[in-house]
Amino acid sequence: MNLVAVVPVKHLDQAKSRLEGAVPDRPGLALVLLDRVLRALQGAQALDRILVISPDPRVEEACRGARFLCQKSRGLNPGLEEARQKALGASALLVVLADLACLSPATVRRMLKVAPPVRGALLAPDRLGQGTNALFLRPPDLLPFRFGSGSLQHHQEEAARVGIPLELFWEAETMNDVDTPEHLLETDLS
Repeated sequence: MNLVAVVPVKHLDQAKSRLEGAVPDRPGLALVLLDRVLRALQGAQALDRILVISPDPRVEEACRGARFLCQKSRGLNPGLEEARQKALGASALLVVLADLACLSPATVRRMLKVAPPVRGALLAPDRLGQGTNALFLRPPDLLPFRFGSGSLQHHQEEAARVGIPLELFWEAETMNDVDTPEHLLETDLS
């Protein structure tokens, strides 16, 4: 199996905008969170390649062994499409958002273990059950990306539209992203 992970990162000047006023160095926080996600993905020892895509060239320095792709398009979904094109030929694609501060290698392995073995999708919802924090696709081009507001429902609708199985992965480490000052207080970044 050839499994590729993609981690999208916003331009650092726009990262974690909901934390403005609560965090003096939002770009620095975004890079700390990215580092934690990359450590978890690499520590799982189950991925053939890890791609980080961002329109900000400063992110390349933080890629710690992952391949950096400089995003040419604007927006999360178009950026993920760019990364998907680099992953074609892989048997599966795992998209993980860069703000899952508590993600561990063990959780990545569990997610991959319960992912569809042949054809299908696995989706890790956010803490509110509305967004998507991780998405596994086998094959990589199985579904269009629908990240953004209400993405859980949008991804479910896409899966139903094309008639493919979609499983939900409800685990604290994939549900707990860092978006608000309250989320930051709940997260140990030491």
